This record gives sequence, C-alpha cells and structure tokens, in this order.
Amino acid sequence: MEAQPIVYTPHGVCCSRISYESREGRLSNVRFEGGCNGKGLARLLEGMPAAEEKTPERHYL
Repeated sequence: MEAQPIVYTPHGVCCSRISYESREGRLSNVRFEGGCNGKGLARLLEGMPAAEEKTPERHYL
C-alpha cells in the first residue's frame, strides 16, 4: 500500500508548504516547497519518528 503524502501549510516562515509521508511510524519524503532551501532540514528529519498527536497551537511532524 502506497503512503499518502501529508501536507502542511505553515505560517510566518519562508516555505509555503511542507509535505511528508509516514512509513512504519517514521518520516519519509520530507519536502519544503517555496521560499528557503529546506534540503538540509529535510535530510535531518528523514527517518525520525512521526508523532501522531496534534494540538491547535503546534503541529508535530
């Protein structure tokens, strides 16, 4: 089964959209679109555990 991308639209930062997939509880295919080059941060996030909890104040990847 193919993982569906999760898309988040941040506010107050360089990028206009963040997308990622969660595979077996880990982040994969992390992409920062528009604005700053987020390739370094995307590499750091790749393979990290994906938190499932979300609150109105913060959105955890």
